[in-house]
Amino acid sequence: MRGHDALPFGSGRVEAGAPADFVLWDLERPSTAPVYDPLAAIIYSADARSVLHSMVAGKWVKKDGEVLLDIDGIVARAAERSAGILRKGKGKTKLAF
Repeated sequence: MRGHDALPFGSGRVEAGAPADFVLWDLERPSTAPVYDPLAAIIYSADARSVLHSMVAGKWVKKDGEVLLDIDGIVARAAERSAGILRKGKGKTKLAF
C-alpha cells in the first residue's frame, strides 16, 4: 500500500467516501487478442499501453493514452522513499509457517 503514498490522489482504500477510479482498457491490441475472458486478458496479457483512459476521484490521470500527471515529481518522490528505505537497512525477516 505504500505505493499509493507516492501518488497525489489518496488512493488505496475501498470504503465509503474514498476516491473512485475509472479505467477504460483497449483489449483489441495484439498482446490481449483474442479475448476469451476480458478479466483474464487484463490480468495476464494487458500492460500500461492497453489503458486508454484512467480517472481517479473525478480527475483524468490518463487520457487518450497520455499520462497527465507530474511524472518528474512522482519519480523524485519515489527516489526519496527508496533512499529512506535503504537508509533503514535490511531489517529482520520474520517468517511464520
